[in-house]
Amino acid sequence: MHSAQEMTDVAVYRRALTYFLPDWLGIATLVVLIAVSVSVGLLEAWPLAVLVDSVLTS
Repeated sequence: MHSAQEMTDVAVYRRALTYFLPDWLGIATLVVLIAVSVSVGLLEAWPLAVLVDSVLTS
């Protein structure tokens, strides 16, 4: 069973999402760009870590 408050919350979220529908393509593009940026940032440190590890272990 769902309480009346949960149903109200769902209605609020559904109403809020309708405001973003016209801009969904731009929002999706930004989310993808953020994911790419985070991935590149994580990969950026990888070669330096390998270099430091190989120098310190040999």
